[in-house]
Amino acid sequence: ISHLCGFQQELQLFRIRVTTALRAYPTLLLVLLGALDKAAAKLGLRRVPEQTLCGLAVASGAAGALIGELTLVLLQHKTRKQSFQLKYLLATGLALAIDTVL
Repeated sequence: ISHLCGFQQELQLFRIRVTTALRAYPTLLLVLLGALDKAAAKLGLRRVPEQTLCGLAVASGAAGALIGELTLVLLQHKTRKQSFQLKYLLATGLALAIDTVL
């Protein structure tokens, strides 16, 4: 039985590592695309769709979504667009709900 307990601990540690990795990549991409969208907006180039940013917020988990929001605030990007702020808030809420279930 003690061997089984060790296996369960290893399985839990593996689950944490996989979840962290699966959340880290979308968070990094969210930050990078947020900065890219800010630059594209200034240069009049093709923009990153809002659905992409919100989807990455959900995939990043609640912590990643908050990091993404902090990035957008620091870049002063999309902070005045209320429709985006509402979508992003809903995406963050969905990420939090998913985190709670997982």
